[in-house]
Amino acid sequence: MRWICFEYLCVSGHRTSSLEERKAVRSAIPCPVDGCDLEASKALSAPRLKFARGVVSRGRNYEDDRPPNIPDTRELAEGMPYDEWRKKTEDKHRPASDADFNRQVQRELDRSDRVK
Repeated sequence: MRWICFEYLCVSGHRTSSLEERKAVRSAIPCPVDGCDLEASKALSAPRLKFARGVVSRGRNYEDDRPPNIPDTRELAEGMPYDEWRKKTEDKHRPASDADFNRQVQRELDRSDRVK
């Protein structure tokens, strides 16, 4: 004997659950609330989503989408010493001269004007 739980919803808004045999499913039952003479019809259950367990897929590399102010910390996660990583990132983001810095600021301002 296999049992299943069904939800029934009365027109007046009362919701009830009923444990029934799979073979003897009823489309409507009398409302279990005292004083309500209406029938409660079977309500649809919420959908069940099935996910495949243990499936691994290759993800996207987000290196190109990273904003310029967020550092890449993957090397730190792989065990690189912090001082070495810090020196490497400072050298990469430091402008070579004041003229380079001014060009970089102007480029950022132009980019922000295009976004608006």
